[in-house]
Amino acid sequence: MYRPTEECQHRILVADDMVYAIVAMKALLLDVFKLDSSFVTYVKDGYQAVDEMRKNLASLKDPGYRPYSLLILDFNMPYLDGLQVVDQVKELHSRSGATTLP
Repeated sequence: MYRPTEECQHRILVADDMVYAIVAMKALLLDVFKLDSSFVTYVKDGYQAVDEMRKNLASLKDPGYRPYSLLILDFNMPYLDGLQVVDQVKELHSRSGATTLP
């Protein structure tokens, strides 16, 4: 079983517009995989997911920077669906100079 350590620098971004899906994902990540809640960010639509990625990449040069290493995206969300979010995240990463894409 995966056990995060204090040295872990990775984060997870979960985007879903359905409340029950977020509750289920929280249960899975926090209770089953025993992740600390500080490792996971939850948003409820595609715009918020892109905005969160933009904010995260803005701190790329800061000491203690923790990149998102995993995006869990709903395929069918309002405003931007999961595929549109992926396209925008790829664009943000290419402009930021980040070396790894989640």
